[in-house]
Amino acid sequence: MNLSASPIKSPPLYRKAHEVLRRAIIQGELKPGDRITEVQLAEELQISRTPLREALRQLQAEGLLRRSGGGLVVSPVDLSEVHLMYECRIALERLAARKAAELASPDVLDDLDRLLEEARRAAGTGDRAKVTSVNVDFHRTIAAAGGNPWTVRLLEQIWDRITLFRVSVLRASEDYDRVFREHAAILRELRRRDPDAAERAMAAHLLSDLRHGALKAEESHSARPKATGSRP
Repeated sequence: MNLSASPIKSPPLYRKAHEVLRRAIIQGELKPGDRITEVQLAEELQISRTPLREALRQLQAEGLLRRSGGGLVVSPVDLSEVHLMYECRIALERLAARKAAELASPDVLDDLDRLLEEARRAAGTGDRAKVTSVNVDFHRTIAAAGGNPWTVRLLEQIWDRITLFRVSVLRASEDYDRVFREHAAILRELRRRDPDAAERAMAAHLLSDLRHGALKAEESHSARPKATGSRP
């Protein structure tokens, strides 16, 4: 990966560095197990080590980086951890869907329809990073529509870790047709203003997501040794 195409220029530098590195991790440019080298990153991002270290501390706090062998690596994805994260995610997003069915404005519902179509177009062009980003925006918009900012704050960290799991495990096997059908079903119940049905549709979607991801993770684990990777 060449991060020199995104040099950091404007303050606060650590926030810009955090954004660039977080995007690289979430989009799979930096993969689970890749080792982080401060000197190389500082050169590529064209910033000093001080703001870079603050950015790396934030990524550690978010669970995207962890200590290993005296340095930092992109956090490996553990299937048991994914199950625990989905427990939290399902509880929070069921509530979010219920509240959105009651409170979402017509404009927000139209935004969800637009995001669904945007994701379909991106899938048609093979832009997997765009599909992943827009699908998270679909869930974020529903959570925000519920009117409780804490729901969004609590979900942000979970979404990042689950996106890392999807990027590292699913790769080209992502079943977009299934995801889009389930998103359309959620949106349909939101438009009907049916909190119970919206909650059920969200729970069914996330359980389907978990089953699909767990199956692919198990297939990947049985097919080859677990990769550790390294960043030179």
